Amino acid sequence: MTLLKCYLSHYTNRLIRQIRYKEACVHVKLVRRHHRHLLSKQQIVDVYPQIIVDVPKISLNRIQLDYLSKSGPNYIRSNQSSLHSYKHQEKHVQEEHKNIMNVITRYLIREHHIPLTATIIRKFSQQLETSLHQQYMIPLSYLNIYRTRKEFKLMKSIQHRLKKGNYILRETDKSGIFHIGTSVDYEKKAEAYRQKTGAYIELDSNPLWSVFDKVILLLNDLRSKKYILSRQLDKMMPKRETVQLAYLYFIPKPHKAGTPLRPILSSMNMPTTGISKFLDKLIRPIFDKHARSTTIIGGVDLIQRLEAYTTNGHHIPNTYLCAFDITDLYTMLPQEESLDILIEFLLQHSYQKVQNIPIDIIRKLALIVIKEDVFVYEKKFCRQVIDGAMGSAFTLTLPNIFMWKWQRQLVHRLEVSNEIYGRYVDDIFFTSNDSLESIDQMLAKANNFHSNIKLNTNGALMTSAYHKEAAEPYVVPFGLDHLGHVFRNTVDTAITRVVRYSTVLSQFEKEIRQMKLLFLYNGYPPRHIDWRLIISFRKYLSKNFILPLINTSDDFGYLRHQLLTASTATA
Repeated sequence: MTLLKCYLSHYTNRLIRQIRYKEACVHVKLVRRHHRHLLSKQQIVDVYPQIIVDVPKISLNRIQLDYLSKSGPNYIRSNQSSLHSYKHQEKHVQEEHKNIMNVITRYLIREHHIPLTATIIRKFSQQLETSLHQQYMIPLSYLNIYRTRKEFKLMKSIQHRLKKGNYILRETDKSGIFHIGTSVDYEKKAEAYRQKTGAYIELDSNPLWSVFDKVILLLNDLRSKKYILSRQLDKMMPKRETVQLAYLYFIPKPHKAGTPLRPILSSMNMPTTGISKFLDKLIRPIFDKHARSTTIIGGVDLIQRLEAYTTNGHHIPNTYLCAFDITDLYTMLPQEESLDILIEFLLQHSYQKVQNIPIDIIRKLALIVIKEDVFVYEKKFCRQVIDGAMGSAFTLTLPNIFMWKWQRQLVHRLEVSNEIYGRYVDDIFFTSNDSLESIDQMLAKANNFHSNIKLNTNGALMTSAYHKEAAEPYVVPFGLDHLGHVFRNTVDTAITRVVRYSTVLSQFEKEIRQMKLLFLYNGYPPRHIDWRLIISFRKYLSKNFILPLINTSDDFGYLRHQLLTASTATA
């Protein structure tokens, strides 16, 4: 019987290998035939973002570089589960099942008062586990396993060559493609940034558990004195088993001269992360409410303000449109002064308490967030001593409130003259009917409002859709296995953006040509693009009127006005 079982097992495995081999051969033939058919019928050009290689000589071959170019945000990797053992897959299924059930059971108990031992919960748990096993543990085809292992080996070879050549591979800022630079160049730029800002100091030892104890002590003290509620305590309390020290890294900005670096602090599991998120949800809605008139929330908002400015007769032939930005906003604000301005902002708008938390308690919570910004960089322990780190939730809100105080003189002067003033994070735009000399004097004076805030006045205003030079002609390729609405939404979004941002018909037509070329590059059929163009227009305007042919500037202006009006609620 043992010999018979061995024979049957060997024979079965041989048949499986033969079937998989034939399946792979047939699949490859069909794919090649279908690919040749598409190329002959539609003349599709297969493009993808090109990796930026910022080194004199790279040891990677063409196959490796092409793989890094394709491995962007829209790249779909093959099933990675085949790389792991059965035990690892089973563990992943159990963790996924536990996370989903925790969310669902809490909701059912809280909202519908269904007990945890109810039969419906037990049946759902069993069905969910079965479904997860089918999704994660189902056998893969030979072709998928081969592709996964091939990509895994290619990735390992890339890692080995990058490490051997002392290169650094990072995703670029904003454009989202990969950049390769030398570690020496990265370190020089990072050191230059640290010297320029003076925002970091080095520590002698690991400060993690010291910060952890300070956070625990502060939160327990506030809860014992009933300054915060139990549910608020739970949101801010760190967990000892998951807490970690943050780490600093830099990402390149190739769209700027010299490819400078942007510092990012990964603080997802810091002891102060819970407090930072809580304060952000507490303070940000207040700032958004009271600073709406001086805040630009998007391109449509700016265009609407310009149209109202023109309609009211304030725009004349000599009107200047000015734009500038703040240099190193998030790393140049003094910590104590920023907190004083936070309290001033709340008092200015009559807030003694926010959600029953006194403002002096809010200041204590904010103080520990920005004072205990500690992290590791290049095996060194550091602390940020100026403002907060990019990557923390509350330190994105605090600079906005600081700028509320900084810009008050400038805003008052422009509002008296019925001019436009708006700020989007560190970018500022305003209009002026004064002379150029008067504007220069005003900006020079604004540059001295605070010693840590410096202006970069080489900005420019564009009233058409803007495209970064580093951006590649790449969207979700039409040949990928996505649902249909993904491709429809991609075209709809691009068309709507073009109509909203273009001021004249010639710009609109130019953008439409560029947009069509972009989608043709990514395999979209021409008829599909033209059809979606018409559907997108009617989608926004069919409730008000029947869309006319867009062949005159008047029709275009009317269409654009309707789209801008329709976008107000969305903005």
